[in-house]
Amino acid sequence: MCASRTVDIQTLEIELNRIEQDRTLETETALNARTQALKVIHLVEEMQRWRGLEAGFSELWQRAQALKQHLTAANRMLFENTRAWLRTGEYTSLELRRFFDRFTTYTPNQKHALHLGPDGLDLLIKGMLEIDQAPPIVRDISADMISYQETPARALLDLVDHADIQSEDVFYDLGAGLGQVAIVIHLLTGIRTKAVEIEPAYCAFVRQCAKRLGLHGVQVIEADAQEADYADGTLFFLFTPFKGRMLQTVMERLKQEGQKRPIRVISYGPCTLAIAEQTWLKMREPEMNHEFRLAIFDVAPAIPSSQAR
Repeated sequence: MCASRTVDIQTLEIELNRIEQDRTLETETALNARTQALKVIHLVEEMQRWRGLEAGFSELWQRAQALKQHLTAANRMLFENTRAWLRTGEYTSLELRRFFDRFTTYTPNQKHALHLGPDGLDLLIKGMLEIDQAPPIVRDISADMISYQETPARALLDLVDHADIQSEDVFYDLGAGLGQVAIVIHLLTGIRTKAVEIEPAYCAFVRQCAKRLGLHGVQVIEADAQEADYADGTLFFLFTPFKGRMLQTVMERLKQEGQKRPIRVISYGPCTLAIAEQTWLKMREPEMNHEFRLAIFDVAPAIPSSQAR
């Protein structure tokens, strides 16, 4: 037991030496690397819980705390500067996209990209929107509702690149959670976006966030997605917010809208497999029928009655 503890401390000291000597951590876009470094520091703090500040470990802990302050300050400055820039409104969608691209390995030419787990762009967006953790919910969820999960940010870049978004489109995020999808899509395209969410605490958070950033094109609709008004919607996004009968009910609602005007349904997560079974929708690329790929559906052409027999 003692030997393993000694090895752990030696390993942590080597890691702290590496972090202290890594000048690239000073760069703005090294957000992901700083986060990994902070995880090492967290391990030192965990070790301190059972070792205390005993001889030989006290200095290691003090070094870790100094690094933590430095790295956290660098992240905080990045998030604050990003928020301040967004509040000015003095940016174009292209400029913001180029800024976001610096934090992710995703590129528009990645055909059939898999979006697994977070990367630096997720860390940036969580920081700039001040999403440390989801606020406690105040209402129970039904059996068909899925608990809040964050959509990988690069999936939203994929959406912007491939969903043929037009200036007149109106984007709905169904089961919007803390609203980052609606906010990011609005920031990157300028189109009106609407976050449909049943949880009051989440709705309040999204409203406050949009207000802080001065985003007038982001609207929050506090409603059950089965009952919301979709009369002006043209793009509907779902990151598996619900399943079973509730998902089917929402699909029926969207089918009714699709009979009135062209719409697109965009999905990510396990719900894609269920949405692909909707006969009134046609997936643009069958290769995207995968829970970790972004899938885009158009309303399927009507079958002439003479051929429907």
